[in-house]
Amino acid sequence: MTVDQIQALLAATLAFAANLWQVSHPTPTLAALYEQVPDWGHVALDFRPRLRLLLQSTAIGLTETLATT
Repeated sequence: MTVDQIQALLAATLAFAANLWQVSHPTPTLAALYEQVPDWGHVALDFRPRLRLLLQSTAIGLTETLATT
């Protein structure tokens, strides 16, 4: 990957990680609610596998869409 592609991937990493961390680590109140209503808990994603999937997909996309220099 080029420097520009890596910089874009780093920006995506920070955005994805910040969002997914919050979703996958709910507050005690939300965690209790998810136990009471399991259908709502689907948003509490597994942090590591979901982040890996998004970063791999983004890296592939960046190599295709961000011109190499």
